[in-house]
Amino acid sequence: MEIVYEEATTADVTQMVDLIMDVFVTMEPLNVSLLKQGRSKPRDVRREAFKTEITNLIPSPFTVVAKHEGKVVGLRLASLQTRSAYLNLPYQHEEVKGLMKLLKEGAGDQLPGVFVNLEVSAVHKGYQKMGISGKMADWVIQRAKTEHGCGGVVSEATGLFSQGLLLKRGFQCVKEVLYEEYKDDSTAVPVFQHTQPHPSIKLLLLEL
Repeated sequence: MEIVYEEATTADVTQMVDLIMDVFVTMEPLNVSLLKQGRSKPRDVRREAFKTEITNLIPSPFTVVAKHEGKVVGLRLASLQTRSAYLNLPYQHEEVKGLMKLLKEGAGDQLPGVFVNLEVSAVHKGYQKMGISGKMADWVIQRAKTEHGCGGVVSEATGLFSQGLLLKRGFQCVKEVLYEEYKDDSTAVPVFQHTQPHPSIKLLLLEL
Protein backbone atom coordinates (compact mmCIF):
# COMPACT_ATOMS: atom_id res chain seq x y z
CA MET A 1 0.00 0.00 0.00
CA GLU A 2 1.52 3.30 -1.07
CA ILE A 3 0.99 6.23 1.29
CA VAL A 4 2.06 9.63 -0.02
CA TYR A 5 3.09 12.42 2.36
CA GLU A 6 2.75 15.97 1.14
CA GLU A 7 2.18 19.55 2.21
CA ALA A 8 -1.50 20.26 2.85
CA THR A 9 -3.35 22.54 0.42
CA THR A 10 -6.73 24.28 0.42
CA ALA A 11 -8.11 21.37 -1.64
CA ASP A 12 -7.55 19.11 1.39
CA VAL A 13 -9.42 21.20 3.97
CA THR A 14 -12.80 19.41 3.88
CA GLN A 15 -11.25 15.95 4.17
CA MET A 16 -8.96 17.17 6.95
CA VAL A 17 -11.87 18.55 8.96
CA ASP A 18 -13.78 15.29 8.48
CA LEU A 19 -10.80 13.32 9.76
CA ILE A 20 -10.35 15.52 12.81
CA MET A 21 -14.04 15.24 13.72
CA ASP A 22 -14.08 11.46 13.20
CA VAL A 23 -10.79 10.61 14.91
CA PHE A 24 -9.17 13.41 16.93
CA VAL A 25 -12.36 14.61 18.62
CA THR A 26 -13.43 11.06 19.50
CA MET A 27 -10.04 9.63 20.56
CA GLU A 28 -7.76 12.36 21.93
CA PRO A 29 -7.82 12.22 25.78
CA LEU A 30 -8.89 15.80 26.53
CA ASN A 31 -11.63 15.74 23.89
CA VAL A 32 -12.89 12.37 25.11
CA SER A 33 -13.04 13.63 28.68
CA LEU A 34 -14.96 16.78 27.72
CA LEU A 35 -17.42 14.73 25.65
CA LYS A 36 -18.07 12.26 28.47
CA GLN A 37 -18.51 15.08 30.97
CA GLY A 38 -20.94 16.89 28.67
CA ARG A 39 -18.69 19.94 28.51
CA SER A 40 -17.69 19.84 24.85
CA LYS A 41 -18.96 22.53 22.52
CA PRO A 42 -21.60 21.54 19.90
CA ARG A 43 -20.24 19.49 17.03
CA ASP A 44 -21.08 22.07 14.35
CA VAL A 45 -19.32 24.80 16.35
CA ARG A 46 -16.22 22.66 16.74
CA ARG A 47 -16.25 21.70 13.07
CA GLU A 48 -16.31 25.34 12.01
CA ALA A 49 -13.53 26.18 14.46
CA PHE A 50 -11.31 23.43 13.08
CA LYS A 51 -12.08 24.50 9.53
CA THR A 52 -10.95 28.02 10.37
CA GLU A 53 -7.82 26.76 12.13
CA ILE A 54 -6.81 24.54 9.20
CA THR A 55 -7.53 27.23 6.63
CA ASN A 56 -5.31 29.65 8.55
CA LEU A 57 -2.54 27.04 8.76
CA ILE A 58 -2.52 26.04 5.10
CA PRO A 59 -0.02 28.77 4.14
CA SER A 60 2.33 27.07 6.63
CA PRO A 61 4.75 24.67 4.91
CA PHE A 62 4.78 22.46 8.01
CA THR A 63 1.26 21.00 7.90
CA VAL A 64 1.31 17.55 6.29
CA VAL A 65 -1.31 15.12 5.00
CA ALA A 66 -0.93 11.41 4.30
CA LYS A 67 -2.85 10.20 1.26
CA HIS A 68 -3.83 6.81 -0.13
CA GLU A 69 -5.10 6.92 -3.71
CA GLY A 70 -5.84 10.64 -3.31
CA LYS A 71 -7.78 10.24 -0.05
CA VAL A 72 -6.54 12.02 3.09
CA VAL A 73 -5.95 9.25 5.64
CA GLY A 74 -3.71 11.15 8.03
CA LEU A 75 -2.78 14.68 9.02
CA ARG A 76 -0.50 16.60 11.30
CA LEU A 77 -1.15 20.30 11.81
CA ALA A 78 1.99 22.27 12.54
CA SER A 79 3.07 25.89 12.47
CA LEU A 80 6.10 28.10 12.97
CA GLN A 81 5.85 29.97 16.26
CA THR A 82 7.76 32.50 18.26
CA ARG A 83 8.03 31.81 21.97
CA SER A 84 5.90 34.82 22.90
CA ALA A 85 3.12 33.95 20.43
CA TYR A 86 3.12 30.30 21.53
CA LEU A 87 2.61 31.18 25.18
CA ASN A 88 -0.60 33.03 24.23
CA LEU A 89 -2.19 30.65 21.71
CA PRO A 90 -6.02 30.43 21.84
CA TYR A 91 -7.92 27.20 22.56
CA GLN A 92 -11.52 26.16 21.87
CA HIS A 93 -12.35 25.24 25.47
CA GLU A 94 -11.60 27.18 28.65
CA GLU A 95 -10.74 23.91 30.39
CA VAL A 96 -8.01 23.20 27.84
CA LYS A 97 -6.81 26.81 27.94
CA GLY A 98 -6.33 26.56 31.71
CA LEU A 99 -4.42 23.29 31.45
CA MET A 100 -2.16 24.65 28.72
CA LYS A 101 -1.46 27.76 30.77
CA LEU A 102 -0.37 25.57 33.67
CA LEU A 103 1.75 23.38 31.38
CA LYS A 104 3.56 26.34 29.82
CA GLU A 105 3.96 28.23 33.10
CA GLY A 106 7.65 28.56 33.89
CA ALA A 107 8.62 26.52 30.83
CA GLY A 108 8.94 29.38 28.35
CA ASP A 109 12.61 30.05 29.08
CA GLN A 110 13.45 26.48 28.10
CA LEU A 111 11.96 26.88 24.61
CA PRO A 112 13.81 28.27 21.57
CA GLY A 113 12.93 31.76 20.39
CA VAL A 114 11.48 30.30 17.17
CA PHE A 115 10.26 26.74 16.69
CA VAL A 116 7.76 24.52 14.90
CA ASN A 117 4.74 23.64 17.01
CA LEU A 118 3.22 20.19 16.43
CA GLU A 119 -0.52 20.51 16.87
CA VAL A 120 -3.42 18.21 15.98
CA SER A 121 -2.60 14.74 14.65
CA ALA A 122 -5.09 12.19 13.33
CA VAL A 123 -5.01 8.97 11.31
CA HIS A 124 -8.06 7.34 9.73
CA LYS A 125 -9.23 4.35 11.80
CA GLY A 126 -8.72 2.02 8.86
CA TYR A 127 -5.09 3.09 8.48
CA GLN A 128 -3.87 3.02 12.07
CA LYS A 129 -0.92 0.91 13.28
CA MET A 130 0.81 1.38 9.92
CA GLY A 131 3.43 3.89 11.05
CA ILE A 132 1.67 6.86 9.48
CA SER A 133 1.79 9.04 12.61
CA GLY A 134 5.52 8.55 12.93
CA LYS A 135 6.20 9.28 9.28
CA MET A 136 4.16 12.48 9.46
CA ALA A 137 6.14 13.58 12.52
CA ASP A 138 9.38 12.80 10.67
CA TRP A 139 8.15 14.82 7.67
CA VAL A 140 7.53 17.89 9.85
CA ILE A 141 10.85 17.50 11.68
CA GLN A 142 12.75 17.40 8.39
CA ARG A 143 10.92 20.54 7.22
CA ALA A 144 11.81 22.25 10.51
CA LYS A 145 15.49 21.44 10.03
CA THR A 146 15.50 23.35 6.74
CA GLU A 147 13.82 26.46 8.22
CA HIS A 148 16.38 29.22 8.82
CA GLY A 149 16.41 30.28 12.46
CA CYS A 150 14.22 27.41 13.70
CA GLY A 151 15.57 26.19 17.02
CA GLY A 152 13.42 23.14 17.58
CA VAL A 153 10.11 21.32 17.44
CA VAL A 154 7.59 21.49 20.30
CA SER A 155 4.49 19.46 21.16
CA GLU A 156 1.91 19.32 23.92
CA ALA A 157 1.48 15.54 23.92
CA THR A 158 -1.73 14.53 25.69
CA GLY A 159 -1.64 10.74 25.35
CA LEU A 160 0.75 7.84 25.90
CA PHE A 161 0.97 7.02 22.18
CA SER A 162 1.92 10.52 21.06
CA GLN A 163 4.35 10.89 23.96
CA GLY A 164 6.07 7.60 23.17
CA LEU A 165 6.22 8.35 19.46
CA LEU A 166 7.99 11.68 20.03
CA LEU A 167 10.27 10.52 22.85
CA LYS A 168 11.57 7.80 20.51
CA ARG A 169 12.54 10.58 18.11
CA GLY A 170 14.70 12.37 20.64
CA PHE A 171 12.20 14.77 22.17
CA GLN A 172 12.80 15.69 25.80
CA CYS A 173 10.14 16.41 28.42
CA VAL A 174 10.27 20.07 29.45
CA LYS A 175 7.30 19.84 31.81
CA GLU A 176 4.60 17.37 32.81
CA VAL A 177 1.20 17.95 34.42
CA LEU A 178 -0.78 15.03 35.85
CA TYR A 179 -4.46 15.21 34.89
CA GLU A 180 -5.52 14.28 38.41
CA GLU A 181 -3.64 17.29 39.79
CA TYR A 182 -5.30 19.85 37.50
CA LYS A 183 -8.41 20.65 39.54
CA ASP A 184 -11.35 23.02 39.51
CA ASP A 185 -10.59 25.77 42.04
CA SER A 186 -14.16 25.83 43.35
CA THR A 187 -14.69 22.07 43.77
CA ALA A 188 -11.16 20.63 44.05
CA VAL A 189 -12.27 17.98 41.54
CA PRO A 190 -10.05 17.12 38.54
CA VAL A 191 -11.18 19.08 35.48
CA PHE A 192 -10.53 16.15 33.14
CA GLN A 193 -12.06 13.02 34.68
CA HIS A 194 -11.99 10.49 31.82
CA THR A 195 -8.42 10.44 30.53
CA GLN A 196 -7.53 6.83 31.43
CA PRO A 197 -5.16 5.19 30.60
CA HIS A 198 -3.36 8.48 29.92
CA PRO A 199 -2.01 9.96 33.18
CA SER A 200 -0.61 13.29 32.04
CA ILE A 201 0.13 15.90 29.41
CA LYS A 202 3.77 16.55 28.55
CA LEU A 203 5.43 19.55 26.96
CA LEU A 204 8.04 18.00 24.68
CA LEU A 205 10.94 19.63 22.86
CA LEU A 206 13.30 18.44 20.16
CA GLU A 207 16.21 20.85 19.88
CA LEU A 208 17.62 21.31 16.39
